[in-house]
Amino acid sequence: MIRLYDGKGGVVQWDSVKNSASGYVPNRYGTGTYRVNDDCTLDVEFQPSPTTKIVERAVIVDEGRELRSITVDPPTLWVTSVQQRI
Repeated sequence: MIRLYDGKGGVVQWDSVKNSASGYVPNRYGTGTYRVNDDCTLDVEFQPSPTTKIVERAVIVDEGRELRSITVDPPTLWVTSVQQRI
């Protein structure tokens, strides 16, 4: 996964997924929005396809070099991530 935060509340992502529901989907592109809160948490709404919306909660750590997130909606999707600035 490659995810880019634009510093203005927009996010784009490229990934490849493989699961039992959709099979293998290479080079999937999606867009979304994010909001950084005063306590260094983030609210992210992301749309990897026209029919799918994902809501994540995240926290900024390591002086802004790392982001740790968990998917909270849809409730059947259990994904966590550690994203590092490169």
